Amino acid sequence: MKRRDAWVLTLAGVGTAAVMLVFSDLWAVPWLIQLHDFTRAEAVAAVSLNVIARGIGAAALAVVAGLAMPKDPVPGRSAVDGPPSTM
Repeated sequence: MKRRDAWVLTLAGVGTAAVMLVFSDLWAVPWLIQLHDFTRAEAVAAVSLNVIARGIGAAALAVVAGLAMPKDPVPGRSAVDGPPSTM
């Protein structure tokens, strides 16, 4: 996690998980309770597990991306910056 690219991917995953958490709290828990006869504790546990899995997946994706990127990038550039300009 020393590379900036890994942090960008991690933050993107965490941001996605945050949106999912808000959505799930407002919609998924009541839906699981009403439609699938979950207890409140079961519904919250299912939704929380989903959010935790997204966070772990985001960190794992960042590590894999860090391993896949070249070890000797062009000085002063990051893969996030995009290809060099041809102008």
